[in-house]
Amino acid sequence: MIRRGNTWYGRLRRDGQEILTEGYATADKAEEALDRLIGGQVDPRTLPTLEAYWESLIAPGGDFEHRYDAPTCNLYDTVLAQHVRGKPLGKTRLDQIRKVDVQRHVDRLYKNLAESTVRRYGSCVHTVLQNAVDAGVLVARLDGGQVLPANPADGVKYRKLPDAPSYIFSDEELRLYPELLYAFHPRLSAMVTVIADTGARPGEVCAMTTEDLRGDVWTIAAMITRKGIRKESTKTGRIRTVTLSPDALAAIEDQGRRRGLVFLNEDGNPIKPDALYTHLRRFRLSLQKKEDETARKEGRPPRSIPPLHPRNLRKTFVTRGVEMGDAKAVQAAVGHSSIRTTLDIYAKARQNPQRKLIESLSEGVSRSIWRDKGKDRGKKPVSDSSSEPT
Repeated sequence: MIRRGNTWYGRLRRDGQEILTEGYATADKAEEALDRLIGGQVDPRTLPTLEAYWESLIAPGGDFEHRYDAPTCNLYDTVLAQHVRGKPLGKTRLDQIRKVDVQRHVDRLYKNLAESTVRRYGSCVHTVLQNAVDAGVLVARLDGGQVLPANPADGVKYRKLPDAPSYIFSDEELRLYPELLYAFHPRLSAMVTVIADTGARPGEVCAMTTEDLRGDVWTIAAMITRKGIRKESTKTGRIRTVTLSPDALAAIEDQGRRRGLVFLNEDGNPIKPDALYTHLRRFRLSLQKKEDETARKEGRPPRSIPPLHPRNLRKTFVTRGVEMGDAKAVQAAVGHSSIRTTLDIYAKARQNPQRKLIESLSEGVSRSIWRDKGKDRGKKPVSDSSSEPT
């Protein structure tokens, strides 16, 4: 370690040549840099800025071109161009980025973007930095005696996402949408059918294996997380069994007989729940586009296509099951820890069943005073000046 003025350096002699680290205000920082130099790690002075590194990943032939599909690569290109390039975080060298820098970047995004968009763009920053970690460019660091994670985007806080309005599908929609989706993508249609008829979580469906199936019974004991990691337990940690409907069994059989996962991507890898959400969102947008064009030709306002989200399918399953009168069986099927979650959060009243309920309750109660008035309503009243109220 050497000191020149108020600046500390780490010095290494190799093959008769003197190599100095960057200059630091404290000896501890210079010693950390010297350890990296001795360990053969990348010299920080040669590291690119975040925007330059990002550019290398999405460039033709870059790492992301082989890892992601075209829409995902376009997303990274958009985030770089509009929110990273030329911004403070983008102009910062990779090893000098700290968690506070990423947090400030995220907080600035909230000024003009929705909460869900900020999370998506923040996830892009995290993925790019994680790529640098996996490549050995970024490593864990010591700061004030504390070990900082290699990825400075770890632990960044986001605002709570607003609760999306629930949509409960009608029986006709539950029949129609898998048929339309089959023409769009047969595998997605099969997964939607299984979710709609079992109330299973998307990660549980993605983790379904042929070994979990015994006849028409599916044993749910694992899930695939949003990062694509298989977790040998469910969200609540409980193993449960669900009886499959004939449609769900046919959808599973349509995937072919093989050992291992039932639902796989074209490349043979597991399907991530986020990928399922993305494809269903594209399907909905395609339906909405067709509906807008049809409405324009017919000269009427377009109808809104409901969000075909797995959460809404799960809530629809719970609602229909509760309407059948067996809430405990529904709770066991969907894997809720508490019956209150089933009844208070997931079960929603539908208009038609509510109407049937009211009509059924009123059948045994005859209030002639109101019903007679209802029959007479609309008839022209007869004037009788001699009659007085009694």
